[in-house]
Amino acid sequence: MYNNDSTSKECVWIGVGIDIKPEDSYYPEIVKLSEILKQQYGSNYEFSTSNPPHINLYDIDIPKTNLEKASRSLERIAEKWKHFSVKLASIDFFKHRAVYIQCELSNPLRQLEKEIVEALADYREGCRTEDYWQPWREYNQPQINNRNKYGNPHVLDTFTPHITLGCVKTKLSQAVQETKRFFVPTELSVKQIDMVIQNSNGEFIAREHFKFA
Repeated sequence: MYNNDSTSKECVWIGVGIDIKPEDSYYPEIVKLSEILKQQYGSNYEFSTSNPPHINLYDIDIPKTNLEKASRSLERIAEKWKHFSVKLASIDFFKHRAVYIQCELSNPLRQLEKEIVEALADYREGCRTEDYWQPWREYNQPQINNRNKYGNPHVLDTFTPHITLGCVKTKLSQAVQETKRFFVPTELSVKQIDMVIQNSNGEFIAREHFKFA
């Protein structure tokens, strides 16, 4: 995390998404797929109470003093929404060797993500998420534009909804094929949005939940 404001505000990282909870019917299947990548392909990606399986919608750094504003904005968004379904469609991977479940970008999911980005982007003030400026990252021009405007390269027209299963160290193609063999497409019911908060050292602070109407 990085702070480029001369007043040196204390920045925190927030990640807003859709958690898949242990009581959700597909939760055991997601854990099983992640375990395949850990046991056979060297993934060290761990699910936990602070990092459950989730669809990431928007993550940025903001001043700690803006946390309450962010929470209120998410409350207002959630109050307007009723539950909808997201199709978990297939297995795919990113260039940095992360294997994931690809989620169908339906109109409700696209609209929810848009509302969240537009509501929270201005709360960044002098903070930015340093990881998105690492020199090893490769972006196309639309991603660069979104990173510069919204603090995140993977939003709006470059949004790829997904559930990360793991980051493999070897045999990426084989890992993807093996995961596909055990994957069963399904639908996930979305009834709330969730926000995780971490301090500047990446340590978990809290997780907040915003139920739909």
